[in-house]
Amino acid sequence: MENGKINALQMFCLIVLFALGTSIVVSYGAEAKRDAWLAILLGGFFGGTLIFMVYSSLYRLYPNLSLILYAQQIAGKWIGWLLGVAFIIYFIHGAARDLRDYGELLTASMFTETPLFIIHVMMILTMIYVLRLGIEVLGRVAELSFVIIFGLGITGIISVLLSNKVALNQLSPIMENGLKRVLSDSFPSLFVVPWGEMLTFTLILPYLNNPRSVMKVGLSAVLFSAVTLSFTIMLNISVLGADVFTRSNFALFETIRRVSLMEFIERLDPIVLLTLIIGDFFKVGIFFMPPSLEQRICLR
Repeated sequence: MENGKINALQMFCLIVLFALGTSIVVSYGAEAKRDAWLAILLGGFFGGTLIFMVYSSLYRLYPNLSLILYAQQIAGKWIGWLLGVAFIIYFIHGAARDLRDYGELLTASMFTETPLFIIHVMMILTMIYVLRLGIEVLGRVAELSFVIIFGLGITGIISVLLSNKVALNQLSPIMENGLKRVLSDSFPSLFVVPWGEMLTFTLILPYLNNPRSVMKVGLSAVLFSAVTLSFTIMLNISVLGADVFTRSNFALFETIRRVSLMEFIERLDPIVLLTLIIGDFFKVGIFFMPPSLEQRICLR
């Protein structure tokens, strides 16, 4: 394995940025309509925490091994080998899907004349450069990006609030069809994405320099991400309304486009685009984390 290590704060930033990814920009949870914010909150508090507890428990049992290695110890060499191949295919699929969402928003909103292929290649080359520098560099970049993305978020929230576009009555009635309907809308889609996708962190947890903090760091990052996503979706619904929110592919982009302050501060689209670029960089980059030497040996 790589000799580099990351601290608890860097792990926290990586998990949060990965969880937000493209979810914060797209109409995440649209199947729950105006209760989407509540479904996301429940999915994070129950599904996200439960899933990460499973991952961290496996990490404590096999502290020096990653998912692909201890899968062979648990299920046997051949079944574990097949599971390792399946995990890698799953990671590649997740990376490709999120990369496609990123490219579609950029080409639809700003780079209308730029080929989608060029946008994807630029992102991939940037990720390759950072990932080749190692996990420590990725962790330091995550700390800086965390500050940038939440600075952008605060700026966007203040702009939306000051533009008087928020109508909280669009959030009601809450749980119109009961809690059971909200839970059915949130399961399994809002449990699997992004919380189930954090399976990829089983490859990264061995790089944490303080293994005892893994549960505290992971659960706090999951809860923080769930609250952030829930609040963002609540803001989108209160501005756009449930109908527009469910029909929009990129709800946050539509919300920011409606901001108008003092009749001359408009077109704050770059806030959303930069948020998407940062979030997608870490989402796709962590999916693309190259396997360690031991993993490559096991998959031969």
